[in-house]
Amino acid sequence: MKNIILGLVCLLFVLVFFTATLQLPSSEASHKDPAVYPSLLLFLIALVGVILIVQGFLSYRRDGRKKIFDYGQIKLPLILMILTLVYVMVMQFLGFLISTFIYLFLVFMTFGGEKKAGFWFSSILTCIEYGLFAWILRVRLPEPLFSLLGSLL
Repeated sequence: MKNIILGLVCLLFVLVFFTATLQLPSSEASHKDPAVYPSLLLFLIALVGVILIVQGFLSYRRDGRKKIFDYGQIKLPLILMILTLVYVMVMQFLGFLISTFIYLFLVFMTFGGEKKAGFWFSSILTCIEYGLFAWILRVRLPEPLFSLLGSLL
């Protein structure tokens, strides 16, 4: 039963974020479309979701109602999905750099990492992602709301 629920949550997650990828701006180069990478990841998550649902139905048929649903097993994936949803919503206010750093740091800490290592992990990966999206894919990334307000004053 837990695999069925987790698989459905994965598919819901994919649906929400796939609609968001449709709104990404197109790149100047046709082979560097910024929606390609997120779409590929979402496809893989959807595939995992379908596999979980199939496994859930097969084990439910085989074992019947013997297994009791354990919320502890889906706690981490749900936390990660909630963090990702908040990250996407907050990015328009805090901008790409700040929100990505915070998101990666929180994900690192969710997996039980140390603060110092999480700081370096988040810093380096944020810089790599910024380079990938801003320089290679030439995607205009969200800026912090306070920097936009400063330019108006």
